[in-house]
Amino acid sequence: MNTDPLFDVDGQNVLVSGASRGIGFALAKAFAERGARVVITGRDAATLDEATSKIDGKVFPLVCDVADTGEIESVVGSTIETLGHVDTFVNCAGVNRRKAALEVSEEDYDFVMDINMKGAFFMAKAVGRHMVERKSGNQIGIASLNTDRPGLQLSPYAVSKAGIGSLTKVLATTVMAMILVDEGFLDLDKPVQDFLPLFQGPGKEKVTVRNLLTHSSGLVAYGDLYNEIKGKQAYLERIQALDLDYEPGSQSVYSDYGMILLGEILERVAGQPMDEFLEERVYGPLGMKETGFLPPADLRDRIAPTEDDPWRGYMIRGEVHDENAHALGGVAPHAGVFGTAPDLARFLQMILNGGVFEHQRIISRDIVEEWTKKAGIPDSDRATGWDTKSPEKSSAGTYFSPDSYGHLGYTGTSMWVDPERQLFVILLTNRVHPTRENNLIRQVRPAVADAVVQALETP
Repeated sequence: MNTDPLFDVDGQNVLVSGASRGIGFALAKAFAERGARVVITGRDAATLDEATSKIDGKVFPLVCDVADTGEIESVVGSTIETLGHVDTFVNCAGVNRRKAALEVSEEDYDFVMDINMKGAFFMAKAVGRHMVERKSGNQIGIASLNTDRPGLQLSPYAVSKAGIGSLTKVLATTVMAMILVDEGFLDLDKPVQDFLPLFQGPGKEKVTVRNLLTHSSGLVAYGDLYNEIKGKQAYLERIQALDLDYEPGSQSVYSDYGMILLGEILERVAGQPMDEFLEERVYGPLGMKETGFLPPADLRDRIAPTEDDPWRGYMIRGEVHDENAHALGGVAPHAGVFGTAPDLARFLQMILNGGVFEHQRIISRDIVEEWTKKAGIPDSDRATGWDTKSPEKSSAGTYFSPDSYGHLGYTGTSMWVDPERQLFVILLTNRVHPTRENNLIRQVRPAVADAVVQALETP
């Protein structure tokens, strides 16, 4: 197990479902060794007892069959009775089904997986009610996609629909740009001024569309424009009028403003709003039925809340967390997409497959390979629209290969792809709940990535 701390859990109460082996076991062991009181659940008593014997610390095993919703309620009740309350719930139920998938017939497979997914959801819901009552707690869902059985896929489950924050930059803006370049409609080396004539000022003639994608445009990172203006046109006018902060191409400074300008360029080239383009060209063809901007009100109960926001004066749920994206109307190139782990898994499997998934070609293999490599910006690991693994202290952990690529989201989301291992890890958390002061996600991300790799590679 990685020796870096998972996060500061000394004295905390943690529930880990599906902890008999694999990822769940590795995470439960890490929590216990760092001073947490841990309840672990699994379907088989003997396997669960064996796992308990291998963990040093305060560990309490509880047998739970996820096919029995009544048993789930009982186990959650026993957990709260044992621990008093639950600070963190890590939902790994269903992750360790790789071997199980080999043992069932193809006719039974979907039935087994469906029970597993529903069980994971009901457990998360039961623990969630407890956390809502306490107004405190964290839930982490972990999903696995590939199995060793040819022709079969283990569907990842989603505890809830989540705002994916800056993963929007990849799931929306970057993939839209990839398609337009792939089809010959967009030249990344054209000046931004060719598309946005109001983008005038010293040095701005040097800024290209590629600079916007690699965060090397010279624009500042961020600002609180939401306190002053509202609406897309006002934002475009204000951002275009900003002076550059550094020489274009000389460094990489992660910039939401650059992404907002890029989104406008893409919509003008495509002749179509971003949300419509994505539904028609990406989300629809990939079967990403629960991904998109501006989720309807009837889905609110399935959406994880983010922050108790002092600017808006209420707990944010079902609307974009980022203030500027909210002021833009909720559809923004830098933030605003909502989705689930299964949908994101379909997207990343498409990328991992070289631009195709379930006979649907979204982009060419050449574009995927080119855009996920380092872009050559001085002292930067940025790729074109994507990020790549840094040599030290990467959120992708220790074991992901040097060619890995992905992206992070401010609210606690991340996704990393390892093409060498044919593996990806999606982490959807709400680290800003109830406030943004908690930065422990920086320790969680690499620890989860390491736990996944170790669990999959341990015989």
